[in-house]
Amino acid sequence: MNKLIIKNLRKILFMTALTALFLAVSVQFSSTALAFNVQPQTVIVEQQNNTISGEVRGFVFRNGEKIPAVNVVPGEQILWEMTLTNTSARLVRNISFDGDIPQGTVYVTNSASGVDFSLDGKAFSRTPMVRDQSGSLTPAPVSAYRAIRFTVSLNANETKTLTYKTTVK
Repeated sequence: MNKLIIKNLRKILFMTALTALFLAVSVQFSSTALAFNVQPQTVIVEQQNNTISGEVRGFVFRNGEKIPAVNVVPGEQILWEMTLTNTSARLVRNISFDGDIPQGTVYVTNSASGVDFSLDGKAFSRTPMVRDQSGSLTPAPVSAYRAIRFTVSLNANETKTLTYKTTVK
């Protein structure tokens, strides 16, 4: 029984560390230029004999070229790429990775599939709900989404790139 509790606690700590990684993407606002820059984030997480390394980057397309998201202005779309690598020698199953939908941006509908969304960065669902003025539950507007969750499995030494888009308001 104690081994099961320790195993589950380690899994929870591992998933919490990965969630913190992807919610930690740094977005710097510049009030003078009305633009912002996306700073890449890198992390290595170890759990028992499993190691997942990850990097989150933001890109924009300008003149048909994919470039780092620097001096992004209202109306531009940011392509978020989360590149994950399982550097361990075994399969890691059903790991959740959360990506931020920064303030000042809106998720681009259908830019990712099979994902869940959050209005607060804590509770996730395929279609987040809010109460309307009459008290009835209704789907939240996409503009209220604050985070996106991917759930994936990674084979030993496998790398996956997960993507989604946001538009700068």
